[in-house]
Amino acid sequence: MPGGPKLLKYFNRLFESGADTLKIRMKIEQHHLSINPYSRSGKLLHEVKTIVMHWVGNAGSSAEANRNFFESRKDGRQGYGSAHYIVGIDGEVIECIPTSEAAWHVGSKSYTVYTRSYLTDGNPNYCTIGIEMCHPRSEGAFTYATLFAACELAGSICEEHHLNPYRDITTHKAIVGWKDCPKHWCENPWELQSFQRKVAGSMGL
Repeated sequence: MPGGPKLLKYFNRLFESGADTLKIRMKIEQHHLSINPYSRSGKLLHEVKTIVMHWVGNAGSSAEANRNFFESRKDGRQGYGSAHYIVGIDGEVIECIPTSEAAWHVGSKSYTVYTRSYLTDGNPNYCTIGIEMCHPRSEGAFTYATLFAACELAGSICEEHHLNPYRDITTHKAIVGWKDCPKHWCENPWELQSFQRKVAGSMGL
């Protein structure tokens, strides 16, 4: 997958077609998790302040496989964990948890100054929406299809909740400080900045 200027050029060509084209291409499949304490508690979000981007960390796996992994956590033997959405390698999008509810995607014993000062001094799971992205290889670079769908998804969430994509789209690492997630974006910070710009472009900002 090309990066840097090549990725920007690719995104620019895609967005020349306009946001309406993007909305037609993105389809969300609702495949909600069962209510359980470990991956879908059913507890409501207090508000939505930020979108948190993740990588699944399991190279080559599908959106459906990762959704099923979250479902398998319901017995508690694999700990807590989930996300609202998973974007697949081919751009498919699965909604695992309604965005009115909290997902367990940024749990930690400690949080960054950014989280404590800007988001909450409590549990950021209650004020964030989590998007997991699948990746074909272990280094964590995302396919164009994944980025394209994730961009449109993030844009629609920003519009619904009146978020600023430059300020309110961030990474798992930015929330907890210790986890390199998404790995490729942590190693190449300009990738997040490029993503934020394209989400803003899709919103006409």
